[in-house]
Amino acid sequence: MKALLLAAALAFSSAAFAQEAPDYSVIMAEAQAAFAAEDWATLSQKLDAAQAIRPYSLYLTRNRILARSLLGDYEEATALARKAAERGLSLSLAGHPGFDTLTARLSFKAIADKMAANLSPIGEATVWRAHDDASLLPEAVAYDPSRQQSYVGSARSGRILRFDDGAAQAEGFAFAPGGVYAIEISDKTLWAAANTRSPFENAAPDTSSAGVYAYKLDGALISEHVVNDNKAVLGALEATPAGLVASDSGEPRLFILRKGAKALEAFSEDPRYVNLQGVAYDESRKTLFVADYLAGLFSVDLKTGAASLIANDADAHLGGVDGLYAYKGDLIGIQNGTSPQRIVRLRLDAAGGAVERLDVLQQNLPEWNEPTNGAIVGDVLIYVATSNWPAYGDDGEEIDGARREPLRLMSVGLD
Repeated sequence: MKALLLAAALAFSSAAFAQEAPDYSVIMAEAQAAFAAEDWATLSQKLDAAQAIRPYSLYLTRNRILARSLLGDYEEATALARKAAERGLSLSLAGHPGFDTLTARLSFKAIADKMAANLSPIGEATVWRAHDDASLLPEAVAYDPSRQQSYVGSARSGRILRFDDGAAQAEGFAFAPGGVYAIEISDKTLWAAANTRSPFENAAPDTSSAGVYAYKLDGALISEHVVNDNKAVLGALEATPAGLVASDSGEPRLFILRKGAKALEAFSEDPRYVNLQGVAYDESRKTLFVADYLAGLFSVDLKTGAASLIANDADAHLGGVDGLYAYKGDLIGIQNGTSPQRIVRLRLDAAGGAVERLDVLQQNLPEWNEPTNGAIVGDVLIYVATSNWPAYGDDGEEIDGARREPLRLMSVGLD
């Protein structure tokens, strides 16, 4: 899904926090007031409190650096920037005189050099499949090994395309009644999560819906399961022994369509959830993992919905993960909410309760235009490399003159 944008300076919008927990909204309102009053000590304190709630928000990290610089605490500002650099990140520290004062210091040069080096591409661009349509806004991909077919869903048109292995171009499979954000193949059925909100080309101005739609593998619609509120934004699907799990970044919460049931059931809601994205079922551990853009990684009990935060023993950046996949006891994550964007392997401990190491598999490839979601085929991850989300604004409208690329599915080896 579209990555969160980092603001050029401190800017607090009520719309930005409309779905945040009340305590977070209060803290950010107090931070806004402190910024307006040039009370840098209080600003630093409030942003620290917000970061404790949203540990992987680079927006907050960046503004904490600014607040420390405005306070004159250059040692702490430098330490915060150094930590981001050590995690392989690069932050844009410009747009406010407070940043200029900090980055002009001689002691900051090594950090600036490290952040610049962190933007270097890693890995080799390998195209799995390609289709010469740059208007799709492709978001979802699935692979059917029994038929050797790849499927891609469009968030713009709701179109689902099918690639036969060896075919030069894709062919039409079905049209979902909303923009397709996730597809999953299970029990000879293709499941699609679709949302009618913008940038879906037929979005209604004042209402939206979300649902999961089941198709036969000949493209015929079998059933539909719609969420009965205006809040849901379904973003990922995963087949589990308990049923089909869907993540909702809008509320946020997890839904499940239990086997034999006709309706989606909200089964996991936790105050720590902020922006739920990828879900991955680890068959070896019988564990469901879920990625939250700002809060990190959780494991979820499929029976009770109880969530446990995955420990960060690696001291790595675990946020900004869109697509999430289980692989040989580890997790594969597509981090498009980071700078640089990257695909990583998260090495878990034996119990699956902690990340012990983060390995970068690919990073910041020039052939990308925001990678989003993928599917594991053997020992390879195939993924949407050219989602073209940067060509759309936060309102879902197309940006004139923005770069758009034809659909490319790329691949990366996992071992």
